[in-house]
Amino acid sequence: MTSSASIAGLTTLGGAKLGAYSASKQAAVSLTLHFAAELADDNIRVNCVCPGRMLTNIDESYKYDEKELEKARNTRRTGKIDGARRVICDPIEVAYLHLFLCSDEASFVNGQAIMADGGGELFLNRAGTVTPPTKQP
Repeated sequence: MTSSASIAGLTTLGGAKLGAYSASKQAAVSLTLHFAAELADDNIRVNCVCPGRMLTNIDESYKYDEKELEKARNTRRTGKIDGARRVICDPIEVAYLHLFLCSDEASFVNGQAIMADGGGELFLNRAGTVTPPTKQP
């Protein structure tokens, strides 16, 4: 069994204005851990996938001004910040992780909240802004 949360359930990235969203994702992670413990004797594994940004229309739900919204759209289209550092995934990439976790190949994975963010958290600082690359073009 798998559930979906968000990297917001594991980190504080994004800062202010995401308290309720983050709390709900942390609750999903917590339920995953409790269900994994409760269902283990019934040979049921429970894991949670915590994706980062996905190629969706979520940015439109924020109260961005038009300039900020266009910047978010452009970043989302390319999925890249600098070079090959991806921070936005295609939803199918997250679906493949769910499929793996439900397969026999993941038989030793139980009670885990797995971050799937393309390494994006590695490149974001706690203010939620991108850390510039160390290599200069």
